[in-house]
Amino acid sequence: MRLSSHAVKLEAHGATGADRSKASEKIHRQLLLLDLPVLGILREGEVLFDLRTVEERDIEYIAEAVEKVIDNSYFKRPADDRARTGKK
Repeated sequence: MRLSSHAVKLEAHGATGADRSKASEKIHRQLLLLDLPVLGILREGEVLFDLRTVEERDIEYIAEAVEKVIDNSYFKRPADDRARTGKK
C-alpha cells in the first residue's frame, strides 16, 4: 500500500555523492540525539520530513532544531547566502 504525501527535504548545498550522504547522515543522527529528538527519513543523501507526520504545533521546534544542528556541523550555507539573510 502506498500513501501519497509531501515532504520537506534537506540536502547539503553544493555537496555531491559520498560527501552529500555523509553530511545528511550527520544531520539525521544529530537530530535524533537532541533532548527532544526530531525524526526524519534518511534517503539517498537527503533528510526528509514527511508532512503527514508533522503537527503544525511542532513546526517551530523542528525548524529551530534543524537550524541548531546545521549551525553546529559542516553542513553550512555558502557565504553569499549568509550575507543575503544576515545569518552566520
